[in-house]
Amino acid sequence: MEYKDKTKEELQNEIAILRKRVEEMEKIISCGCNGEGENSVHDDFSEGGLSENDLNILNRYSVETAAEEVFWMNDDSRIVYVNELACRRLGYTKDEMLKMHIWDWNPLVTEEKWKAHFNDMPVNGVKIIETQHRTKDGEIVTVEVRSGIFELRGRKLVLASVNDITEWKMLEESLVRKNREFEAIFNSITDAIVFTDTSRTIVMVNPAFTEISGYSRQEAVGKSTLFFYDTPESFAMQEKLRFNLDTHGVSPNYVTRYRRKDGTFFWSDTLGVRVNDDNGNIIGFLGIIRDITDRIEAEREIQENRARLLACLDSMTDGIMISDSDGRNLEMNEAWARLSGYENKEEYLKVYSEFRDFTGEEGFELTFEDGTPAPPEEWATPRALRGEKKTNVIYRIYVKDTGKTYFYSFSFSPIRNEKSGIIGSVVVSRDVTEQKRNEELQRGIEERLRQAEKMESLGTLAEGIAHNFNNILGTIMGYTEMARLDYLCGKNTVENLSQVLDAADRAKDLVRDILAFSSKGKVEPRPMKIQPVINEAMKMVRSSIPAEITMVHDIDPDCRAVLADSGQVHQIFYHLGINACHAMEEKGGVLSVTLRNALIQTEDHERLITVPEGEFVELVVSDTGTGMEKSIADKIFEPFFTTKEQGKGTGMGLSVVYGMVKGAGGGIYVDSVPGEGSAFHIYFPVTAEPEKAVKNESMDIPHGKGRILFVDDEILLTQMAKLFLEKLGYDVTEAHDGLDALKVFQGDPESFDMVITDQTMPELTGSDLAAEIVKIRPDLPIVLCSGYSNVVDEATAKTLGIRGFLPKPFFMETIAEVIRNVIDETTEDTCP
Repeated sequence: MEYKDKTKEELQNEIAILRKRVEEMEKIISCGCNGEGENSVHDDFSEGGLSENDLNILNRYSVETAAEEVFWMNDDSRIVYVNELACRRLGYTKDEMLKMHIWDWNPLVTEEKWKAHFNDMPVNGVKIIETQHRTKDGEIVTVEVRSGIFELRGRKLVLASVNDITEWKMLEESLVRKNREFEAIFNSITDAIVFTDTSRTIVMVNPAFTEISGYSRQEAVGKSTLFFYDTPESFAMQEKLRFNLDTHGVSPNYVTRYRRKDGTFFWSDTLGVRVNDDNGNIIGFLGIIRDITDRIEAEREIQENRARLLACLDSMTDGIMISDSDGRNLEMNEAWARLSGYENKEEYLKVYSEFRDFTGEEGFELTFEDGTPAPPEEWATPRALRGEKKTNVIYRIYVKDTGKTYFYSFSFSPIRNEKSGIIGSVVVSRDVTEQKRNEELQRGIEERLRQAEKMESLGTLAEGIAHNFNNILGTIMGYTEMARLDYLCGKNTVENLSQVLDAADRAKDLVRDILAFSSKGKVEPRPMKIQPVINEAMKMVRSSIPAEITMVHDIDPDCRAVLADSGQVHQIFYHLGINACHAMEEKGGVLSVTLRNALIQTEDHERLITVPEGEFVELVVSDTGTGMEKSIADKIFEPFFTTKEQGKGTGMGLSVVYGMVKGAGGGIYVDSVPGEGSAFHIYFPVTAEPEKAVKNESMDIPHGKGRILFVDDEILLTQMAKLFLEKLGYDVTEAHDGLDALKVFQGDPESFDMVITDQTMPELTGSDLAAEIVKIRPDLPIVLCSGYSNVVDEATAKTLGIRGFLPKPFFMETIAEVIRNVIDETTEDTCP
């Protein structure tokens, strides 16, 4: 503080103190006081008090024991006197100090600054400044200096008293910093803060209060908080609940409504804190006000939406259940309760507050639709909580007490948060018992209708089969008779017998076509590229059509592999090729064949209703023949439908093609324009499985040795097989039924090296015979022959211990190959 800021009385007191010190110093100097503190002492005392020398000693002692640092300096800043306290604080001796200038320990003073400061100091007055001193070890301390100029024997001397205020300055700076931090925090808090005294009169508010309420600081400070309560009653109620002086500490949060300056209201979550002084006396209150209007409105909206949702749910006939992530039931509608046998959802929740397994409860049996057990973890809620999303999952409930069975359809899905975490589930249930019964009834009606349709078409089927077989049998009979006549005449019969075999092969193909049409034929689909099959089939068609028909093709070598049976692919093309040639037999034309990759998309579905989206290999067989009307094109795939004249076809070809294509998972449709021709499009679905190579087996008939038991109820077939196999070197024992064969085998089991048996025989089937033989000799190779059987095929035959499977009818070289393969496999199995 500068002297100009002090009162006159304060200055006079300080001048008096300084004058007294000057007098003391004059006495000390006049008595010869040196720098070491030694002085002359008189032993006599003046009358009634101390001598002058005693007073000088006391004055010097008072300066040395003063609580302040004391410096006397001349006009060039050299020290002429310093007390012990100053020396201790600065770390110098008195001798060192008496040789120093002020700038030697004050880093802020230079010689020039000292001259200016000296000239500015008052004479017989006091100037107070704040500066720094540097101790001998380099430490900087902050000091307050009181100084003035005094004249002594014509000389001007400076008297300075110094106080170390370093700690006080640090405390002051800390206090200023904390005040600034508090102010920054106070002003940055987004919640409104209000300080009041004990009468709830506002003392201080932060900027957030102004922003939230609309009142400025000047408008709020000094007023009772009553002015921004929504009603006086609310203000009075809070007086009792929150501002009771008998309460202690922090009051609980409470929600109340306040009024803004513009007259609107806002909802607040308010925290009240009692403010005490150092003695624990209440001096006021601190209120923290958070605007929660948006939250209150959102909660109100949520409640309204929840009410709408529940009203919507309760209006639905399907049962709906919503659970949390632990399976606890949160919401449900009345329909769910009714479907569960309860009057309302409140009654249901008394029993099932969360997902509960009641499969073990007496009187109930729960399964899936097919009757397999449904454990608790496979019910709708647990499955949804595992992340499954399903629709129309059927569960069966059997009520033991009533003997009734119910079916329920469940659709369920997990409920996920914004991070895709599962926070609950929603399950929708529907009683479909009546629907299931109607479906069963409908299936029964449809099955009876199909049976009726089959019976109706049997006549047409029999007619077509009879026509083809009569032609084939006529061929066989004619060529056989010619072979006999040629033999009697001594001519070569090989050519005639070859024609017999060709006719028999056509009969076998006719049977295969019939089975393919009925979806009961034996097919062996495998991953394959069909380009080689189409090329081979084209050669056969080319050799069968007249020269007036030109055949062109565009086969893409990069077509992908499909999963198909090569024989069926061959038949499909052959039937389509011959059908196309029939359409051009009068005038000739062009038969075009295209094979390429194709992508079926949504827009293709109008014409390819049964083909899904995906990748296919497309075969197109087109002609430039007569074409068809749409009414004809819509029927061409029906069995025995034909536009050909009597004797030129039975209508089996295209129906067989249709059955083969559908069996391969593909699709077929025809584009046809009368007078312009037709184009058949066949789609085979591609497969990612690698293509399997087909073994190119030799056609040489292998010979062998061993004793074979051959079993078939067709006597002519067993006799023929015996003759043929004996020509190959085997010893054959024939049996004409299963029981006869079993007796023969049981008579001498070790005498046979192989058993070849037909499957379909009276009293004991081939598979049953094989089972009995395996019991006696598990190592004996058995070959099973079958034309068609619902009971056993090649796969099931192997599970019975049967080593080979031979489809009927067969050529003799085929059975020879099978025998050799089975013998080779058996030899490998028994080798060490």
